[in-house]
Amino acid sequence: REAARLAAFLGLDASDGRLIDGVVSDATFGALREAELQALGGWREDFAPHPGLRGRVEAALKRETRGLGLRYDLGGGEDLQ
Repeated sequence: REAARLAAFLGLDASDGRLIDGVVSDATFGALREAELQALGGWREDFAPHPGLRGRVEAALKRETRGLGLRYDLGGGEDLQ
């Protein structure tokens, strides 16, 4: 129902129900989690054109978050603590 209201607000035709069905299925916890997992690791490609930048960024993050008790999963079995 809320997805239909949003479609109407945006001026989208949702009369056949396919748009709403797609939005609802793509917004499930499982679908959102899968999208998040697919995005993890993708950031590494952003560093590819800049050799050494990834290491410098990770070192800065470690330095700035030291002592906060934070753990960040970088994906691929790597953690930043």
